Amino acid sequence: MLARFFMTLGLQIQVVLLGWHAYEVSGSALSLAWIGLSEAIPCISVALFAGDFADRYSQKKMVLISNFIVFCTALAFAHTDNL
Repeated sequence: MLARFFMTLGLQIQVVLLGWHAYEVSGSALSLAWIGLSEAIPCISVALFAGDFADRYSQKKMVLISNFIVFCTALAFAHTDNL
């Protein structure tokens, strides 16, 4: 439960920092809207198939794979020079 808390906290920190950086670079609230839309559309479209996928495959493997993907994107954000 503690690991899930820190995973959620880290994801929320990434989302806030991405929005903050986009607003700082562009100075436009519209850029924040585009970021929100780019986060919402994949979530909504994947949610349609997620229930069926969760019933067919191991939830442990899905959590490990998704956490690995999040970890890799966090590393990619950490190694960018312009943030």
